[in-house]
Amino acid sequence: MDIIAFPAQHNFQEFQLDFLRRRVTVGPLTLALTSRELALFYTLLEAAGKAVDRLCLCDVGDLSCDDRSLHNHIHRLRKKLRGCGYTIEPVRGTGYRLVREAALMHQSD
Repeated sequence: MDIIAFPAQHNFQEFQLDFLRRRVTVGPLTLALTSRELALFYTLLEAAGKAVDRLCLCDVGDLSCDDRSLHNHIHRLRKKLRGCGYTIEPVRGTGYRLVREAALMHQSD
């Protein structure tokens, strides 16, 4: 497995990521994440709304793709993101992507 080096801190759009403390701040909200959740979130954030392949996410999170491990981590991350204006949506046959919640509302219209 390749070692992925993350910066100590990273600002992207309205997000401030602190890899040392494993925190993401967006507006007034600060989310405490596990190391794997933070790696998954960073990967989805860097994809800028595009789908990230399931195998890539498993590799980044050091997860087995043979079980529901990735699904469970994404589920917990989704719950932590509630209220910050973003969510993670599944992309059928591909993986997942990070999107604004408002974008999801417009798609269903």
